[in-house]
Amino acid sequence: ELDAKIADLEKDRNKKVETNLIVLNKQLSLISTLLDSHIIWSKALNKIENLLQPQVQFLSFSATVSDNKFEFKALATNYTVVAKQIATFTSDDSIKDVALTNVHVLTSGKLEFNLKIEFDKTKFIKE
Repeated sequence: ELDAKIADLEKDRNKKVETNLIVLNKQLSLISTLLDSHIIWSKALNKIENLLQPQVQFLSFSATVSDNKFEFKALATNYTVVAKQIATFTSDDSIKDVALTNVHVLTSGKLEFNLKIEFDKTKFIKE
């Protein structure tokens, strides 16, 4: 009698629906993982803005998620401002490394420079 009930239940199963539900569950799990590790760019950009010295002006800005890097070309009024900018970035726990390159004085007297910032992406992902 139990075997007959099990056989009836097996016959009533919709294996195509079950397979589709399993696939959907796996897809939802993958999407959830992606969303949990998604960088919230507004949070990252707000952090950079808050750390930016008032005498520094961006000329260009880019971010590379795969390298966890921000890169920008900027202008500063003098070397002290550039040094303060580097110190401000390095003192923040969301920034792992800062590299200064291509510093040169313009005819206006301002300094043009490039900074590469390696960030800790765990500080900018969904909470």
